[in-house]
Amino acid sequence: MFALIRLARAGRADEAAERLANIRTHLNAEATLFTWGHIAYQAAMNHDPRALAYYERASDTPLTEAQAAWKARAALRAGDWKVVLAAIQALPPEEARDPGWRYWRARAWKQLGEKEVATDLLKTLANEFNFYGLLAAEDLGVAPALQWNAARPSSADLERARELPGIQRALALYRMGLDNEALREWLWAQRGLDDRSLLAAAEVARLANVPDRAINTANRTVQIHDFAQRYPIPHRDALSAAARQWSVDEAMVYSIIRQESRFMPDARSRVQPRSAPGER
Repeated sequence: MFALIRLARAGRADEAAERLANIRTHLNAEATLFTWGHIAYQAAMNHDPRALAYYERASDTPLTEAQAAWKARAALRAGDWKVVLAAIQALPPEEARDPGWRYWRARAWKQLGEKEVATDLLKTLANEFNFYGLLAAEDLGVAPALQWNAARPSSADLERARELPGIQRALALYRMGLDNEALREWLWAQRGLDDRSLLAAAEVARLANVPDRAINTANRTVQIHDFAQRYPIPHRDALSAAARQWSVDEAMVYSIIRQESRFMPDARSRVQPRSAPGER
């Protein structure tokens, strides 16, 4: 079992599946189904079109949260809406409340002919200011009213945010280059803050040139939102010129930078480039 799971993890799920089929008589049913679940999971993460078939061979064996989530993704790619719905409903309640899964659950119900159920789910989701909330609003034909000019934090709000010991420690650690320690301090400091305090803390982070904390903190608000903080457009002149030069959508450039690095200039990808033939 261990060897077959290692084989699937190495990107050879098809070989692992073939070997498992050949030795299944030497394993009890529970072990066989357990191994099929792992092979299916690894295949799904590699976008293998056979992943859903492997999941089917895992039958009703209990899946981990990650395995169930990737089963739903594999079903989405295959267009199997019944499996999409079943996989999402098998997720732990907290995970199933994620906006993405709620959106795809609504889409699954709609594809299965339950339009009223789907519409009710989409209406709830359309009131949320996130990507899937926007998709839900578009599906319903409703234009979301975004508040791009929300009330900016007052000087008093900013001063209160700066006086929080956790934020003071976090900013000091950022100045020292201890980003990991600073992040932990910042996350602890923002626990329990209301929306206005979060927006003030986000502005403090922006002024301190810590854009990732500014964006992530502004993202946490529930009722009062400032989308200019959530979606900043720094370095506009340089990025606009580059977008025109290379004939790419400026909004796409900003969205990629925001998603990948949160405008942190020192951010580096963990993915190592492949060496060209002959290079070491």
